[in-house]
Amino acid sequence: MSYILVTPAKNEESFLPTMAKSIINQTIQPKIWVIVDDGSTDSTPDIIANLQKSYTFIHNIKLNPRQRDSELHYSGVCVKGFDYARQHCIDKKIDYDYIGLVDADIILEREYCKKIFKKFEENSTLGLSSGTLFIKRNDRFKVEIPHIRNPRGGNRFWSKTCFEKTGGFEQVPPAETLSKWKAVMHGFDIDRFQDIF
Repeated sequence: MSYILVTPAKNEESFLPTMAKSIINQTIQPKIWVIVDDGSTDSTPDIIANLQKSYTFIHNIKLNPRQRDSELHYSGVCVKGFDYARQHCIDKKIDYDYIGLVDADIILEREYCKKIFKKFEENSTLGLSSGTLFIKRNDRFKVEIPHIRNPRGGNRFWSKTCFEKTGGFEQVPPAETLSKWKAVMHGFDIDRFQDIF
């Protein structure tokens, strides 16, 4: 069970350190984790640089500052990360089974990846999945839309086969919805698991 991971980040100094700790402390660490700095003007670049000094699997792409004005822009940032990570694995002959996208303001439980990958192993047709999220509102945590089984956008994983057969994550609006639709159209199951956070 091995994977590559992409995180888009813009001015995430308040969230990125805690989020990064949740990735680093996963029981299964990524083969490569690409953090795409989308032109941050706060201390996000320094946080990423310090992470890279300690963990060789962390890579960084720095984009020029510009307004994140649309979902099209966000998907383009993600695509740059996916392209870099996949090419790096080709160049270094690194094998992997899954591809993940985790936003910089999301914290994963320690066995999130292990639990997600077990779901893939239990269902050979599962192509795209996520856990669910707790959202903080009025100082209380509430499960976000617990009855919907569609994968969440900011903490999702693809099987490598599904990602490749469906064209992955494209620079189109809305990329998250399109990736789910294409997975289903290619015969893959999709799911959001309520017991994984």
